[in-house]
Amino acid sequence: MKTLSVLVDGLMDIDFHFNQSVNRRETLKEFEVFTDVEHMQVLKHCPTRQFSLRVVGRVLSQYPALMAYFTSHDDVEKAGRVKRAMDL
Repeated sequence: MKTLSVLVDGLMDIDFHFNQSVNRRETLKEFEVFTDVEHMQVLKHCPTRQFSLRVVGRVLSQYPALMAYFTSHDDVEKAGRVKRAMDL
């Protein structure tokens, strides 16, 4: 079950990273345009199975933009939320 906990932690890290900053959300929008991904709000992970599946689906649909964003982030090499989100 370690893999599942890593996924859940990564989903929560992604939500926390973008929930805390309007500038980060605006930068993500630029990466969505760059990667030709439809803009969608980053959803917060919830322990309810049905909603959790929706969050995973949203992250998968946004994956190219998210990976481009996190790859170019200054903190990608430091231990922390950005590194864990990048490791998804």
